[in-house]
Amino acid sequence: MSAVIEVNEGHPEEISRISNSLIALLNSKDPGWGTSRYDLLYHPETRKARFVLNGTPLFIRTLLEMVEVLMQPGGPVDE
Repeated sequence: MSAVIEVNEGHPEEISRISNSLIALLNSKDPGWGTSRYDLLYHPETRKARFVLNGTPLFIRTLLEMVEVLMQPGGPVDE
């Protein structure tokens, strides 16, 4: 299973914080996720980022929920 999260008008610091959070989560990942990974494609000229997630439905759901929290106004990314 795969999913793509696209962030438009993302500042490099915001993208970096999201990416670092995803890396930290993957470093302590649940064995139930099986083989899972994410890739980041960032285009600084358009400030557009794409986080490409590949893995089990549980992995995809967990990362989507985490990014949702990180992207909320006043959330950890804004601090």
